[in-house]
Amino acid sequence: MNFFGKILIFISLFIGFTANAAGLEITNQDIDAFKGKYFNDKIRILIVPGHDKEYPGAEFKTIKEETFNLQLATNLFDYFKNDPNFDAYITRDSSGYLPVFKNYFTDKKDAIEKYVSLSNDWFSNLFPDFQWVDGVEHNTAKKEVATRLFGINAWANENNMDLIIHVHFNDVAGRKKNVAGDYSGFSIYIPEKQLNNYFFSNELAKSIFPNLEKVLAVSDLPLENKGIVEDQQLIAIGPKNTLFSPSLLIEYGYIYDSYALNSSIRKLFFNELAYRTYIGVKKYFDSSKIYAESTLLPNKWNSGLIYGIKNNKNVLSLQLALVGQGVYPPESYSLKDCPITGNFLKCTKLAIGQFQEKYSSDILKPINLSVATKILGPMTLKKLNSLYSK
Repeated sequence: MNFFGKILIFISLFIGFTANAAGLEITNQDIDAFKGKYFNDKIRILIVPGHDKEYPGAEFKTIKEETFNLQLATNLFDYFKNDPNFDAYITRDSSGYLPVFKNYFTDKKDAIEKYVSLSNDWFSNLFPDFQWVDGVEHNTAKKEVATRLFGINAWANENNMDLIIHVHFNDVAGRKKNVAGDYSGFSIYIPEKQLNNYFFSNELAKSIFPNLEKVLAVSDLPLENKGIVEDQQLIAIGPKNTLFSPSLLIEYGYIYDSYALNSSIRKLFFNELAYRTYIGVKKYFDSSKIYAESTLLPNKWNSGLIYGIKNNKNVLSLQLALVGQGVYPPESYSLKDCPITGNFLKCTKLAIGQFQEKYSSDILKPINLSVATKILGPMTLKKLNSLYSK
């Protein structure tokens, strides 16, 4: 069947749901069937590194968003690709769009544009009770970008994807290229609750969110500060019910956020964020298993980590261990105040003090101390290594 014929079927499928307005009702059988694919078949997942070399997205100094997106998305794709419970796809690599997508955008361009045009015509007729709500304001996508995004959605519909994850870094409209903006933090965008792919998108976002929230500050942009943000307009998540698959757009922070700018630890931390996203998806399908806490643990620490060290892998591992112990960020501070950077500064020092107090019987009492030193001395290192070097 040609693409246009599939569009007509796509539209006709929704006619039967007109009585339910927008947003399909999900039953326990639907949930069981969706989760059952993880055990009985494979979850088909598409990873989309946001933007591309032609349209690189946000920029800060010499940094282009598309590069960050591709680095993190590739890590995420690799986790799913190597997992037998998933059948993973990615739209582009360092050479550009993979042939299947590049050819699709070219060969189906007219059909994709027709698909977009039809969606504008039939949506309001099929869903007359749909309520339009204001949300976070987004830049309008250029026509070529919009066509590619709708093309990815159309490809996902045709190929029965079970989940789409778009990888992005955020920006502030009107910011000067070399000046950091006023907002920071991560967020996960999902389809608004009236849209047909809302339910599973929301469930998966809720499973991923806590893993990221442990190591990233939540966005402080108004409306985005909910963390999980419903949206009606983003093409990536299927406006006007143009996408069957659950879809998430994850903004892993703002392009000028401190951890993203730290070239010495960025590669390690991008991999950590990809892993936490991957594990969040797996936990949704199988919450009975225990998953490794971090890609940077276990770790063995030796003497030499002192106040003032920056961009250090062992400090990064230390900060993640302190997160696991519930003492990072330290009391009265947030991850906005104390981002995880691999820098041994005030926040890490305070967190070490809280760790020493938590295990005072092992760290302080044996050397006749009653007050935390906030220094990585032999007893503190011994306790850390007993917990995390195995």
